Amino acid sequence: MVGAAGVFRARDSIGNDLRDWRLAAIVLLTAALIGVAALVPKEYLIRIGVEEGFHNDQPFIRGMFAPDSGPFGTFRWTSERTAVSVRGLGPCQALVSFRVLPIPQNALAAGGPMELELWRDDRALATLPLRPTGTRFHLLLSPVGDRHVLDIRSATWQPEGDPRRLGVPLSTTSFRCAEPRGPMPQSFGWLIVVALAWIGIRAAGNTRDVAALGALALALVIGVIHVTDPPRAAFGVAPFQIALALGIGLVVVLRWGAPPLLNRLGVAWSGASLRWLLLLALVVFVTRYGGRLLPGAMPGDIGFHSNRFDELVSGDVYLEARNRGANFPYPPGYYLILAPLALLDVSRRTLLPLGTAVLDAASPIAVYVLGTCVYGATRWGERTSVLAAALYAFAGAGLLAHWWHFSTHMFTQFMFLVLLAGIMLFWRSGAAQGHAASRWWLSLLHFPDPK
Repeated sequence: MVGAAGVFRARDSIGNDLRDWRLAAIVLLTAALIGVAALVPKEYLIRIGVEEGFHNDQPFIRGMFAPDSGPFGTFRWTSERTAVSVRGLGPCQALVSFRVLPIPQNALAAGGPMELELWRDDRALATLPLRPTGTRFHLLLSPVGDRHVLDIRSATWQPEGDPRRLGVPLSTTSFRCAEPRGPMPQSFGWLIVVALAWIGIRAAGNTRDVAALGALALALVIGVIHVTDPPRAAFGVAPFQIALALGIGLVVVLRWGAPPLLNRLGVAWSGASLRWLLLLALVVFVTRYGGRLLPGAMPGDIGFHSNRFDELVSGDVYLEARNRGANFPYPPGYYLILAPLALLDVSRRTLLPLGTAVLDAASPIAVYVLGTCVYGATRWGERTSVLAAALYAFAGAGLLAHWWHFSTHMFTQFMFLVLLAGIMLFWRSGAAQGHAASRWWLSLLHFPDPK
């Protein structure tokens, strides 16, 4: 009965939160920002051949080979059927400009392409002649559903000693709305993201004022993204809806489990410090896992870890790796923890990033425990420990490891934090008072001297 009463209270609390006038005002503001952003004239440039970084071409291309470079910059070879698609420009006619670099003489000698065909819905629209010196094309393209698709087909040729059949060297491509007509309906999915962010901040124990500030900041970021990068804004709706929904569940679990654990360990904490830690956990999880779900996210080592995980599930627990000609045992600990979840038939490429995002979200709590061991159970000590947890959460090294998907590295990093926290708590308990000097030396691994 007590559990049922708690469920009903939580349901009523969420209902009251969703009826708060500030949330409604921020949602309306977000919708207005999306609408205004759609009316701003914009040209979106896709740097074909840029595989990494913020402006990479991965989310927009299909049917192209690995990047190449030459005197005219970066490019990619097309295949027999290639597409460049962009979402988020709205239901407008788009002026598309793309450049085909000079066709090599050996390609022409091998019967390479002399023309391009533009297709739509399995129907040829136009045939465009190519020049050996390179060609720049400009055309008007209507949307296909919620996106603009440049579907290119051509003859192919095979260079000597190369197994690939290449089409044409495609370079920089741009999309520009000829006459803006408002946002796509899918863009308003960000309103759900704002509402979920409000619920997540409240689930962390923060007041409605704090939730309003957080949701307002998110609304402004959404507006800026729709002005500066509408295609990625369109790609990001579903990933961040999923990440926030899962993040709220994680925050609820941590809010229920962290206080008894901290009390059991004798760690000083207050309501304010716990709220900050839970908020950090939410932000870390959403940015890590939401980023992994984005189309074109860096694949990194996901294939390697997926194969190792499959080997372990198949019974090969003692994994072996090879580096620079030397074989060495590969640690299977992270895979062993996740192995029971393989019974749920969850995709490895979903399970592995989800697990590391959960570990990263829980890491600030371990750093907080370390901080209180060093700085003491005072208000100043708690605040300093929360700051240390925040610095750890947003450190570039952790973001890089997650972006490249170093799964076992992130697991080892988390377990190292847990080990350090355990050692520090053991010494602090009085069982090893004679080792105070060693405790301070260990603390220097993560924190500066508080003096």
